[in-house]
Amino acid sequence: MFNWGDLEMAFLITYPEQKVNSKLQDRLQSVGATIYCPMRLLRPVSVSNADKKLIADSEYLVITSPFSLSVYLTKFSQISPSATVIALSQKMKSRLNEAGISKVRLPEQENQRSLVKLLRDLSDKKVIWLNGNLMLAHSLIPDSVKTVQIYENTWNKHLEQVAITKIRSHQINRILVTSPSSYQRIKVIQQQIPQCFSDVSYYVLGPSTGETIQRDGQRVVAPINAIDVLNQMLNRMVTDELSARVN
Repeated sequence: MFNWGDLEMAFLITYPEQKVNSKLQDRLQSVGATIYCPMRLLRPVSVSNADKKLIADSEYLVITSPFSLSVYLTKFSQISPSATVIALSQKMKSRLNEAGISKVRLPEQENQRSLVKLLRDLSDKKVIWLNGNLMLAHSLIPDSVKTVQIYENTWNKHLEQVAITKIRSHQINRILVTSPSSYQRIKVIQQQIPQCFSDVSYYVLGPSTGETIQRDGQRVVAPINAIDVLNQMLNRMVTDELSARVN
C-alpha cells in the first residue's frame, strides 16, 4: 500500500460499504485502504395523525433519499395508494416498481435543483415532501409543498470516536462526501486529528454538498453528469489518485 511517512494512504467514503458494488470495492482497495464511515445514524420517527392524513390525502409524495424510501415502503405506502411518488433517481424508481408502486415520476436530472423545477410545475397539486430533520432549506420550493418528517439523521460523540479510531492510522487526501451534514462532521474530526488529513479533495454526488464545501474554500470534484453518480465519483477517486502518483 501507498504510505506517507508512518501513515497509510486511505480513501474515506461517507457511504455504507454494503451499498458499494464488490468490483468497485476491490478497485478502491487495490489502490489504497478504504475506510467506509457513513457519518450518520438514521432512525424513523413517530408521525402524528395529522401528518398521516396529509400523506393519505396527497396527490404527490416526494422522496429524495434511500432511507426515506425505506421508511415510506415500510410505514406509509399502504395509506397513500393513489399518490404519485416523485423520486430523485432511477435506482429509487426501480425499487418502488419492485415494491409494486408504478406511479412514479423523476425530475429531468438526478439532483435537487431539477426536482425544484418539477415541483414548481406542480404548485397547484397536493404535494408532500417526506423528509428528515436535516432537509436543506431551499427558497425556490413552492409554498404549496408541505413537509412531513419521517426520519432523523443523528450523530453523537460515541460515533465520532468510532470514526476517529478508524481514521487515526491513515492519511486521507480524497473523501467522498454524500451530504452537507457529513461534511460538517468530517470538519470536527479533522480538528481533532489534523495529521491524518493532507491537501484533501472532496468528491460529491450533487451540487448542494459541493456548494457547502466550496464556501469553505475547499477543493471539490463534482460529477460530469447525473448518470450513476456514486460509481462515477468512486471511480474518479481511483483515477485521480493513480494519476497523482504518476505525476
